[in-house]
Amino acid sequence: MARTTICALLILPLSFLCEPLMISGGWFCNLLLLGFLFLAPGTIVVNFLRLEEPLLEGILALTMSIVLMMLVTSVALYTGHWSIMGIVNVLACFCCVGAAIQLLSVCLRVLERLPVS
Repeated sequence: MARTTICALLILPLSFLCEPLMISGGWFCNLLLLGFLFLAPGTIVVNFLRLEEPLLEGILALTMSIVLMMLVTSVALYTGHWSIMGIVNVLACFCCVGAAIQLLSVCLRVLERLPVS
């Protein structure tokens, strides 16, 4: 699943570059943004589970992405702050925080293996 995480995190900056172009209706930017929305949030959550089967990880990542999108959208509707790019930004911040936590956990595991002199 590490390759999926890398792909999802590579889509993240590209989707922000396309943010101004979404208003003009560029199909590539919309496709890139949909790829981010359906991959990145769920992938971040599923990586914490450390599952062994790739098919199960993929299905859970897609499902978790949809659930997280629905949760953020519901909160935005309930609070009266409806904005499509605001919702995308909240999901992107969630992904960045999750990726930072995963990177920190990997660094801590590496530091634990170093010999103390």
